[in-house]
Amino acid sequence: MTGKIFRSSIVTALLVLLAALVLIMGVLFDIFEKQLLTELESEAVYLSHAVENEGASYFDGFNSQTKRITLISPDGMVLFDTDTRAAALDNHADREEVKEAVQNGKGTSIRYSKTLTEKTVYYAVRLSDGNILRVSANRYTVFTILMSLAQPIAVVLAIALILTLILSSRVSKSIMKPINEIDPENPESTVTYDELTPLLHKLAAQKKTILGQLEAARQKQMEFRLITENMSEGFLVIDHNQSLLTYNTAALKLLGISGSPSGSVLSICRIKEFRDMLNTVLSGERTIEHMETDGRIYRLIANPVFNGSLVIGAVIVIVDATESEKRETLRREFTANVSHELKTPLTSISGFAELMKDGGTPEETVVDFSEMIYNEAQRLINLVNDIIKISELDEKNIYCENEAVDLYELSKSIMKRLAPQ
Repeated sequence: MTGKIFRSSIVTALLVLLAALVLIMGVLFDIFEKQLLTELESEAVYLSHAVENEGASYFDGFNSQTKRITLISPDGMVLFDTDTRAAALDNHADREEVKEAVQNGKGTSIRYSKTLTEKTVYYAVRLSDGNILRVSANRYTVFTILMSLAQPIAVVLAIALILTLILSSRVSKSIMKPINEIDPENPESTVTYDELTPLLHKLAAQKKTILGQLEAARQKQMEFRLITENMSEGFLVIDHNQSLLTYNTAALKLLGISGSPSGSVLSICRIKEFRDMLNTVLSGERTIEHMETDGRIYRLIANPVFNGSLVIGAVIVIVDATESEKRETLRREFTANVSHELKTPLTSISGFAELMKDGGTPEETVVDFSEMIYNEAQRLINLVNDIIKISELDEKNIYCENEAVDLYELSKSIMKRLAPQ
């Protein structure tokens, strides 16, 4: 801003200087021109009295060094001229000053030279005998005077420019000094221009608002970090260029990363499923992928972040699904085994009942079949009760109890049950 004030001061000073120079030259030239007309008028009056008293003989041997004197008859014929022989001059009846003098008793005119560098001022007065006495003088034009004064004007402008540079530099620095000394931490306590006081009040109020917003943002950031750091799940936030914006410690532990990663999120994991998940979520689709590494199974849940219709990033949650996947495998195996175990007694019961239904079965065999049906039914009930207990154990609705089992008796019962097969 100091430089701008400095440049503005220089330009303003130079423009004012040039304008003042032009105005002064114009005013002086106008004054000089009026003074010249006055001198010509006075001289014409004096000469007219002399000619009135002595006649045209007054001009015999007359020599004027500065003014040109011409005596003209009413019809425009030149009777006498101090510069040129009268006979060599054209008729002057059409000259403006002559025509005015004939009509009004006096007349003036100004004519420029062909080069426009000089002009001639004419003053004419009508004598009592009708002749016209004209006095004229040459005067340089403003342009010619300026050109003749070019060197001194250049010197004056150079001196003025140097003074302007020095003064503008000092003025701009003195103007900016109070502004540069404004304390941004306490703008209201700064002593400066009265015009800046409302601005300083606004800056102070804005600073308080910004500090409050920063504190609120810092508090929210701390809460966010506190929440994410206490998550057992990994948490990653990336932008649309796959650059890692933020993460929590759990994500690094799950992926086996040490240190503080930065840059591309691929620097912490380059497994195919992970890369496929990134491509899908950054295309704007929510996705869930499973990834296996180092004997562990991870579930990747990724959601895109939109700004209008544009995807600007994604939020990725990493869950260690190893135990749940193992439990699911065990549950599937258990379901298959239970299905088989349930099918075996039901098959036996159905077979014995079918034999008994057709009739002709001996009484002792019926008793054996009835006993077998009863035993298989009890076995089926026990299996159902075991399933119910397992379900209650999963839901933690009952307390697990220890029980002694006679493996020998259990083996005998199993062999007896499998004897028909």
